[in-house]
Amino acid sequence: MMSRRRGVALSKDRLRWRVWGRLHSAALIAALSALALGLILPWSGQDRTTADARYAEEPCSLIAHRDADPLNPLLGSELTISTRLRTTCAPDTRPMHLVLLIDSSESMVGEPLRALQDGLERSLRGIDLHPTDRPQIAVVSFGDTAEVKRALTTSIDQIVAGLRGIEAGGSSCLDCGLDEALKVLRAGRLGEPPEGLREVVLLLSQGVEDECERVRAKANEVKAHGVVLVAACQGRTCDRGCLFETATTRRYVFAMSTWTELEFRLRELLTADGAFHPIERVILVDELSDELAYLEGGETTAVEGNRLLWVFEPWTTDVLTRTYRAGVAACGRFPLGKAEEIGVTIEYNTAFWDGYAFEHPLPNPLVVAECPTATASPTGASPSPTGTRPTEATPAPSTPTPYSPPRTWLSHLPFALSDACAPPRPALDLVIAVDVSHSMYLTPIGGIGEVGGAWRAAALVAAETVGGLRPIVDRIGVLAYGDDTGSEAFIVRRLERCCEPGLIPAPDDFWKLDGSRIDRAIIRAVAMHEEAPISPGATRAIVALTDGDLNQTRLAQLEDALRSAKRARVSIEVIVFGSDEAELLIGAVEKAGGRVRRLESFEPGRTGWFAVRDLCR
Repeated sequence: MMSRRRGVALSKDRLRWRVWGRLHSAALIAALSALALGLILPWSGQDRTTADARYAEEPCSLIAHRDADPLNPLLGSELTISTRLRTTCAPDTRPMHLVLLIDSSESMVGEPLRALQDGLERSLRGIDLHPTDRPQIAVVSFGDTAEVKRALTTSIDQIVAGLRGIEAGGSSCLDCGLDEALKVLRAGRLGEPPEGLREVVLLLSQGVEDECERVRAKANEVKAHGVVLVAACQGRTCDRGCLFETATTRRYVFAMSTWTELEFRLRELLTADGAFHPIERVILVDELSDELAYLEGGETTAVEGNRLLWVFEPWTTDVLTRTYRAGVAACGRFPLGKAEEIGVTIEYNTAFWDGYAFEHPLPNPLVVAECPTATASPTGASPSPTGTRPTEATPAPSTPTPYSPPRTWLSHLPFALSDACAPPRPALDLVIAVDVSHSMYLTPIGGIGEVGGAWRAAALVAAETVGGLRPIVDRIGVLAYGDDTGSEAFIVRRLERCCEPGLIPAPDDFWKLDGSRIDRAIIRAVAMHEEAPISPGATRAIVALTDGDLNQTRLAQLEDALRSAKRARVSIEVIVFGSDEAELLIGAVEKAGGRVRRLESFEPGRTGWFAVRDLCR
C-alpha cells in the first residue's frame, strides 16, 4: 500500500484540520479539547537534526481492509461497513546503548537498595536475547556525586558486578547522575552518528528529592542530545510529578509495586513493544458518501453527520476492526466513502522516530444501490420493504388509535411510501405546518370526538404522513403555528432525516393559541427549507393542516406567501378539517398551483397516504 511521509509540522496542521475542521458542536469540542491540544502542539523535548534519509522507509507497514455488506443494497435498506487495520513493524536494527542510572542516596540504604539490585539482576538474566541483539549496558550511581560503576558492555556478569558494587548513603544529586550518564553515552558512540543508535537512560529510584527545576534543566540538556529518558520508581516516596518532567514523555514514567516488574518493562524497551512500540498514535477518518447516512456503531471517537473519527493512542494491538451501520439514501452507483476525505494517519514514537507521520489511503469499494419496484394502490395491504405485496389485506381499525412512530427506521406503516409512490422517485423534503389555533380545538371531526376534534385529527394525519416517508431517504420538519410564527419556539423540529420516535408532539403540547396566520407559517416553512443543507434533487414541499379559517390572515398576505413558496420551488398541499368556510383559502392555494383536500371525518390510514402520494406526482 502506498503511503506518504510528512514532517512533524505538516502532520500537526493536517491533524488539526481533521479533528476540528468539521466538528462544530460544543459537546464534541469539549470532549476532544484535551486530545486536540495533544495533536496540534509541537513536541518540545527534542531538538536533534535528523537526516531525511533515515525516514525513506516507514518503520511499519499497514494493511487496510474496508468492505460493506451488501454491496448491492436496496434503497432504504441498511448495510454494514467493516474497516480493519493490520500493522506489522520491522525490528529496529539500530544498536541500543542503555545506562542504568541508580539512586544510591540515603533513602536507598539497606533493604530498598538490596531489593532493587535483586530485582534488576533477575530482570537482566531473565531476558533471553541472542548475543547479537543484546544492548550495551552501563551502570551509573548517584548520591552526593555520580560514579560510573560499569562502562558500556554486553556482559551480563559484568553489569551485575557493577550493580552489586553500589553502596547507598548521602544526598541525592540526580543532575550529577544525568550529566555522568550523558558522558558515558557520548564516549560509547566511537564516532558513529547518534542517529544510528538508540541511546537510553533508565532512572531507577525510590523518589526524587532534588529541586525539580535543577533536574528539569539537566534532563532537557540530555534530551537535546537525542537521548531518551525513562524513569521507574518504587516506594511511598515516589515523586512521579518530578519524574514526569524528567522523562522524555509521561508514558515513560513507571511506578512499580516491586522491582521485579522491571523485567516486563525492560523486555518492552529492548524489543520495541508495549509502551515503546514504534507507533504512537493511529488516526482513522471515514466520511461516507452523500448517498449513505451513518446510523450507529463503530466505537467512534467523534461523529458529525457522515464524518467518523477514531483516534487510537496508544496503539496497543497489531490488528483492529471497527464495524458500523449506514442507511442507503439514494439509488445508483457510488463509492462507499469520499475518497479525498478518508484515510489512516500513523504517527510514530516521538522519542525514537521523531514523531514522523505517514498517511495511507483506505480501500473505497463501489456500492450499487437498487431501487425497489412496487405498484401504487391506495387500498389493500402495505408492501414489504422490498416492494412485494402480502396476499391478504390488513383491515383498517374501526376506531382511531394513538400514533406510535416506528422505533426502527426499517419499520413501515400501512401506507408505506413504496406503496404510495412507485419508486424510484426523488427524495422528499417535507415541512408539516400544523394550525394550533383555538378554533382547531373547537372544530368537531367525525371519528375523533367533539373535544379537540380538528387538532387531534391533525396530529394523527401528521403522524400518518411521517409514516409514509422513507427513513434515511426523506427529511421532515414540523412547524406549529398560531397568530405568529416568527419565534423559534414554534418550530417543533427542524428539517432533518426521517424519522425518530416522538417526532409529532402530543395533542396537548400545542393548541388553543389565539389567532391563526397561515401566511406567516408558509413563509417560515419556506425558510426552514432554505436553512437546511441542500439535498440534491429532492422535492421540497409543505403540508399545512388547518380548519380553513384565515382568521387574522388577509388574502393578499396569503397570496404573497404562496408566491414566495412557488419562487422557492416548494410545493403546497393543504388539508382542511371540518366544515368551516374555507373558500378563500382553497381558491388562493389552487390559484398558486397547490392542492387542497377537505376532511370532515377521519379515516385512519388514508389521508396521510394521499398526501404523500400527491407530493410524489
